[in-house]
Amino acid sequence: MVKEITGIDHSAAFSYASKEDADEILFKNGGLAGLISKILGPSVPREFLEVGDVALVNIKGMKLMGIQMNGYVAVKTDNRVAHLDDKHVTKGWHI
Repeated sequence: MVKEITGIDHSAAFSYASKEDADEILFKNGGLAGLISKILGPSVPREFLEVGDVALVNIKGMKLMGIQMNGYVAVKTDNRVAHLDDKHVTKGWHI
């Protein structure tokens, strides 16, 4: 989603062929939040997020990335875009 908003494809710097490869990239970069911070810079508390910013959601033990909207976070799934209440946002990044 960041690519669609900014025109920059940050994922081009990371190639992986399996879940294990992806897990290794995350591990080497301090997890999902660490990796995103290396790409987008320091995170900010959810109170400072604006519409269009990247948000990290923690729901039912899963960490998901999405785009902050008005009162919810849009998260891409396999089949659609889900709307999750933004009370589940742990931190985010301005883009």
